[in-house]
Amino acid sequence: MLWKRVLTALFLIPPVILGLVYGETHWVALISSIIILLGVHEWARLSNLHKLHQSTIYMLVIIGCLVGAYWCYKQNLGMFFVYAGFIWWLFVTWLIVSAEISGKIPQSSNVAKFFAGIFTLVPAWLSLLILHSLDVQEGPVFLIFLFLLIWTADISGYFCGRKWGKHKLARMISPGKTWEGVTGAIVACCLLSIGFSINKEFQLSESIIFLLICIMTVLASIIGDLMESLLKRSAIAKDSGSILPGHGGVLDRIDSFTAASPVFLSFITLAGLAR
Repeated sequence: MLWKRVLTALFLIPPVILGLVYGETHWVALISSIIILLGVHEWARLSNLHKLHQSTIYMLVIIGCLVGAYWCYKQNLGMFFVYAGFIWWLFVTWLIVSAEISGKIPQSSNVAKFFAGIFTLVPAWLSLLILHSLDVQEGPVFLIFLFLLIWTADISGYFCGRKWGKHKLARMISPGKTWEGVTGAIVACCLLSIGFSINKEFQLSESIIFLLICIMTVLASIIGDLMESLLKRSAIAKDSGSILPGHGGVLDRIDSFTAASPVFLSFITLAGLAR
């Protein structure tokens, strides 16, 4: 129900913002890793890893990957993971487009889902850390903007889709999403991007590049949402879990961020906007 979604969001958003502004990077790493591991538990269930030893092994593998990614981050090698995540989402985009063109939901083995969870969750987690640590002031600002960008896309896309949605975006994977919702999300996020560029006093060329980056990030967030829908459809599940009233599971809330964070960080780094 909508009121449950609103109440849950009002309860969760303030501590998230305060943590990003005032928290140190290692605390952000700890809290975000807990959220990721909750998502891992749901991913294991959706991947048919129901037995205790299966889910435990999967959890330990992800923890090992997070520790390895953190070590690379401390050695200034973290962007290799981020770029790998970017390439992964290009592959996922091809997979989703192919599924819609063929009209068939792709079938994947539990092993494929096992590794898909690693490629989806680990680069996303590391991207948040790197974004937060870019600069004492700039890092948290860019990270908060990313959160606002995705929240704006989700909210505007949801309401525009409900109001004007007629043309299906991904009929096979997520019938509820429409091109009108996508358009609404992009328009709202363009306005947010322009406001951010003015506040940061970007030059015109930087503002245009940043606008394009934001559009690509929003499109990536939609791919992340569709990826989770594909996983749930293969598992015949409506939600990834029920831990968040009105929102479903943790994966239902972070699916957009899993794709958006490595894409956003990759682009602003390559464009020279991240300092």
